[in-house]
Amino acid sequence: MANVKITSDQLIPKYIQLRTNPQAIARLTIDSLEAVGDGVQMIVDPSNSFVQGLEMAVTLAAASMQQDEALNRKQYGSAAVTDEDLYHHMSDYDYLGRFGSPSRTTIGFTFVLEELKQYVVDLGDGSGAKKLTIPRNTYVEVAGYRFTMQYPIDIIIMAHGGVNILYDNTINSPLQTLESNRVEWTIKTRGTFSYLTLFVPMDQISINVQQVQLNSITGFTKAFAFTDNFYTCRAFMKNSSDGSWTEVKTTHTDQVYDPANVTAVLKVLNQQLVVNVPQIYFNNGLIKDSLMVWIYTTSGPLEMTLEGYASSAYKARFVDNMEVSDNRFSAPLSKLTKIGLFGDSSVTGGAAAVPFATLREQVITRSLSAPDIPITPPQLQTKLSQLGYSLVMNLDNVTDRQFLASRALPAPSNDSTVTGAGAAISMFQFKMTDLAGLETTSDNGDRITLLPSTVYKSVNGVLSIVPHSLVTNLQDINVTTPEQMALAVNAGSYFYSPFHYVLDVTDDVFQTRAYRLDKPSVVSKFFFQENIALLASVSSKAYAIDNAKDGSGYILAIELDGSEAWSALPEDQRYVQLSYKPNGSSSRVTLMGVKQPSTTREIYYFYITTDYDVDSSHNLILTPQKTTMALTTEFDIVYIARNHLPVGATTSDIDNIIDDTLLPAGSIYRGVVQEKIVLKFGDHLKHLYTKSRSVISPELYQRYTVDVPAVYEKTVFLRDSSNNIELTWNPGTEEFEYTVLHEAGDPILDTLGNPTYRHRVGDLVLNAFNEAIPIGGSRGMLRQTDIFLLDGRYYFATSDATRSYVKETVDLVAQWILTDIDTISKRLLERTTLSFNPKTTIGKLKANVGNGLIKEIEASQNFVLRLHLTKEKYDNEALRASLALTGKKTIASCLSNRTIAHSDMVAKLKAVLGDDVQAIELYSNVFSPDVYPIVTMVDDSMLPSIGKVLVALNNRTVEVQDAVSVGFLLHN
Repeated sequence: MANVKITSDQLIPKYIQLRTNPQAIARLTIDSLEAVGDGVQMIVDPSNSFVQGLEMAVTLAAASMQQDEALNRKQYGSAAVTDEDLYHHMSDYDYLGRFGSPSRTTIGFTFVLEELKQYVVDLGDGSGAKKLTIPRNTYVEVAGYRFTMQYPIDIIIMAHGGVNILYDNTINSPLQTLESNRVEWTIKTRGTFSYLTLFVPMDQISINVQQVQLNSITGFTKAFAFTDNFYTCRAFMKNSSDGSWTEVKTTHTDQVYDPANVTAVLKVLNQQLVVNVPQIYFNNGLIKDSLMVWIYTTSGPLEMTLEGYASSAYKARFVDNMEVSDNRFSAPLSKLTKIGLFGDSSVTGGAAAVPFATLREQVITRSLSAPDIPITPPQLQTKLSQLGYSLVMNLDNVTDRQFLASRALPAPSNDSTVTGAGAAISMFQFKMTDLAGLETTSDNGDRITLLPSTVYKSVNGVLSIVPHSLVTNLQDINVTTPEQMALAVNAGSYFYSPFHYVLDVTDDVFQTRAYRLDKPSVVSKFFFQENIALLASVSSKAYAIDNAKDGSGYILAIELDGSEAWSALPEDQRYVQLSYKPNGSSSRVTLMGVKQPSTTREIYYFYITTDYDVDSSHNLILTPQKTTMALTTEFDIVYIARNHLPVGATTSDIDNIIDDTLLPAGSIYRGVVQEKIVLKFGDHLKHLYTKSRSVISPELYQRYTVDVPAVYEKTVFLRDSSNNIELTWNPGTEEFEYTVLHEAGDPILDTLGNPTYRHRVGDLVLNAFNEAIPIGGSRGMLRQTDIFLLDGRYYFATSDATRSYVKETVDLVAQWILTDIDTISKRLLERTTLSFNPKTTIGKLKANVGNGLIKEIEASQNFVLRLHLTKEKYDNEALRASLALTGKKTIASCLSNRTIAHSDMVAKLKAVLGDDVQAIELYSNVFSPDVYPIVTMVDDSMLPSIGKVLVALNNRTVEVQDAVSVGFLLHN
């Protein structure tokens, strides 16, 4: 047998293939050696020194190949299999949100202006201006959560008494990008005091500050324990020259750091943060003295409202972790005795730790870079996911890109239901002529407003408006009992929108605009001027604005606090007017205050009436004046005295804005005091998704109902071959004469003498532009628009818990649109739009039910959950209640996945409920083994959810509850 020739080219591929199995490499080596030796060289003794050396060699070779593979994998994000592999491709602040992202809210700080002015500190620059600073790391605690600022706020009182409030952004925070250095604030006067209120956006984060001394010999590595979810870490080194602090870089891998720039290496493990400063920085002298570490933690996703908490529930601490030596501008805060804290908005957003698969995708697509300027879709996805949204591509072509930010509505905080209200953006088809005259619409000619009182019903996926008489009958307990109403609503498919929709066909261009007009507010009020020569004084003691109960607009109520001289005037000598100037107008619109009958309090009502008609410039149209008013408008309040002319009385500028045509004639009127009040009537929901379209349908256009004969429209004369009228001289009359062939209006006949027709029965009627004319004009054309809808059960519910939840939810959705979506939209590239679209949890969803088959399924699922229990567990009522709630929450969590398998739901229920349950049965109209064992949603904007039912309670109210029937079966 000839020797077998084996080359390295043959062995190397086999060694690489066996690189993770040293024993196989050794076996291949021995077999190759025997083959080359023609069977003469045999190694049969495992204790042979050659075998021992071979084992060591192949072990080292296998380890080397595996280490080489691991190092190569770290160089390419697409090859990463561990978190550490990805860290090599991430910059310092790409780690934001890696372990959790904070929710956010706005906290109001209220100061008594008179007290504040006593403690502000002179700037010392000769301008006479004074300042007080709220430190950068000030935090507020409420409901067990801590909310923290990122930038100092300077309250500056100018020498002339004016107020200016700005962020101090000299030291930038990488955790918050300021759109402007201006802080939102107002000044309101109540009684004898003026109140300065700051509205400060704050993140739900806590900062644990650790300061340690460094030793150049031993280096520095230390573990710091933390609670909650790690958010990020900032590190600062102390400058020995002046004791100031300089921020240093951080990284989560010891493989990548710049020797020329001090970098702290971080490692998050088991609720501990390990901080290491590489020895190289001690050797090159870049770091010497102290290190300060700020450990940021957060609770992650959080949905709650702060509106119900009293001011005493808030606690603030004014701190600056930078250890500012010159704290003279913030020190006076400890002397202030009148500081009010409140929150009138929701806490929203936040996210849990980013899964490895998601982080890997973000690294590969480079979507972590510059998340505050989201240029690419992956970057936008990353930014939105940190805020709690998912991204859906709606349009992407050469000229335009449209994205939808989607999220489900939160569940009530009191666990009355385990999932939020059902919501969807649905298409509504209509004709303006059909909407005109309905009680729940406002007809304003070219514009019709759909009011929030409009209830819709879906039949086979088509929306129609429910007659208002039927709705009122269902709500009238004298006509329909709570049980009957709950039964009727549950049997139907009802929806409503909490927003006002303006349908506009001005200039034959159809547009739809959404507005929030049901929550007016007083933005600010302040004293402006006074005529002291009248020897009377008056001001507003309290004020409030609300929607009129009859739907006629708004009512502003003002309670007066007058001096003795003012109160001594007879009632018919005291008047109050409210006025403003519309944009672009020099004339005023004035409203008279109507005094409430009372002997102890002087209260005036102003009726700001409107049909909720809003033009394309987002101006509210007042009735009956038909004047425009911006959604946020500054008004003048003038307190007027009639025939009150004490010695020395003079006129003033206040008199120029009095409208005496609204006052009794033949009297002298003087303005006593002028105040200014800023009222906000609502918001344009620009970034709520809506789409308008007109539908072409031949049967909707005007057609001729009779034949229209063709006639000559003008007189026809005899003409020559050159088309000139033939003229003949008549010597008798001495005039030229012409021959008339056909008079104007004569019928046009064919060659046989039969009449011809210009239009036949059924022909389209055309306008002067040769266009078809819709029946009823443009109002008769079929239109389609997309509107935001909620489950109609919440409209009919009467329990306090459900109504409170609906109010909080609508506030939250408006806040998402007006803050999160609007802020991100301002940073997008041109011709790129972002709109809010709630996850579709009502109506029909498209889902893959297997074998590529796409079916429409009901979004709202009614579940039957049967739990088999031993007698001991069956007799424990508290345990049964806990099992029912836990079971519903578990089902809800399973429905949040894009792919849902019935077997997975049962397995998760079994894992969560544990040994307390012997067996589990779960059924629904879709998620059942005999229906669809597994389904996958077509896109991320669709989400099945636990359905809802109306339930009549013992107190005769109706409440929304989960449509989950939990049954307990005794198993002996």
